[in-house]
Amino acid sequence: METTKKPGWEYIYSETLEQRVAYHLGTGWLFCSDGTKYSPHELSLLRNIKLPKCVHDVKKVCGGTIVKIEKKEPRPSEKEKQKEHSEKQQSNTDENGQPYIF
Repeated sequence: METTKKPGWEYIYSETLEQRVAYHLGTGWLFCSDGTKYSPHELSLLRNIKLPKCVHDVKKVCGGTIVKIEKKEPRPSEKEKQKEHSEKQQSNTDENGQPYIF
């Protein structure tokens, strides 16, 4: 990244990323001195949190895009599925494990 300031850019030192960054006022893109860049959408996702340095390091090495992850209900494990299935089967059996005849 050039040290010469260009119109339409804002230059700051990021304590979190430990480097100088340039923010393009027109497009909303952020360019880091190590070559990593963040889109306006990524920046909006990161607006209210402090980006862990390790996330930046992974993005620097692997590229990729930071995305929002929605919290989902945990999927039952195989053991939980088997237990549920077993409980359903047991409700159709008598105390000896024999199926009810209807």
